[in-house]
Amino acid sequence: MERRITVMGVSQELQGFLNSSESITDARYAEQIIGIISDESIDIIFEEALGGGRTTAHELLHSLKSIRYRNIDPHPTAPHDFGFVAEPGRLSSIEVNDEEAKREDLWCKGIAEQQFESALVICGYLHTLTIVSRLRTAGFRVKSDYCLPPDVLSGRRKGKRVS
Repeated sequence: MERRITVMGVSQELQGFLNSSESITDARYAEQIIGIISDESIDIIFEEALGGGRTTAHELLHSLKSIRYRNIDPHPTAPHDFGFVAEPGRLSSIEVNDEEAKREDLWCKGIAEQQFESALVICGYLHTLTIVSRLRTAGFRVKSDYCLPPDVLSGRRKGKRVS
């Protein structure tokens, strides 16, 4: 059976990192995750969760106990363990692209190692097209979705609850 993946590109502020003042709590985002889980019969969520903080998707799983969760991003304090540069702020744009490709390759490897029938991958929206391509090349049936509400992109509402 072909394994299916839905890649959901989001603004990282929208992911709802519970320890971040930049997080935005948006009910539409949680509703969209729940809709994808239901519509696609998701059995695991993979998320680019940066430093490993709790996110909206991770918190939703408390009520959805049959769904597994995995942070696919390496912890930022151990970049060299995975072949990444420790301080990406000192890189040229070409070098940044190379580092992001290494991260995405690591995500794909971690996803491929897991057993599942249907997965949701949540990542920053700038990764969406490239991660979809990498996952298709790896043999998965992949489609994409986005959650980019205009009020979030405009920068209004930071630190506020949106309903």
